[in-house]
Amino acid sequence: MHIKGANPYQAKVSVICTVKNEEETILDWLESLEKQSRLPDEVIIVNGDSTDRTVDLIKEFMRNSKLKIRLIVAPSANIAQGRNIAIKNSQYDIIASNDAGCKLHPHWLENIIKPFEEDPTVDVVSGVYLPWYE
Repeated sequence: MHIKGANPYQAKVSVICTVKNEEETILDWLESLEKQSRLPDEVIIVNGDSTDRTVDLIKEFMRNSKLKIRLIVAPSANIAQGRNIAIKNSQYDIIASNDAGCKLHPHWLENIIKPFEEDPTVDVVSGVYLPWYE
C-alpha cells in the first residue's frame, strides 16, 4: 500500500559550504545546520585561505557535534572552485549547497530534500534566500 505524501525512501544528502574568513558567521550557520529537522548525512566545508579564526572555530565545533563534518583546506580556492572540490569529495548524489553567512530555517534541508524523496525524476531543487537583519 502506498500512502500519498509518504516518503518512499530517505535520500542520502551532502551539505556543502565554502568558507573564507567567516569567523563572524560560521558558528551560527553550523548551529542552525545542527538544529535541522532532518540532519544531513555529511557536511563538507572547503576553506579557501582563511586568515581569521574560521578553521579553528570549525574544528572546535566538530569535537562536540552530532554532524559528520569534513573540513577540506584548499589554498587559494575561490567560491566556485571550493564548491567543485566539495562536490568531488561528497559521498552522496544529492548535494545541498549553502553559504556560511546564512541562518537556516529549521526545516530547510527537509524541504529541499523532500521533492527528491517523493519523485525519482526530480533533478534539481532550489530554495529562497530571505534577508536577515539583527
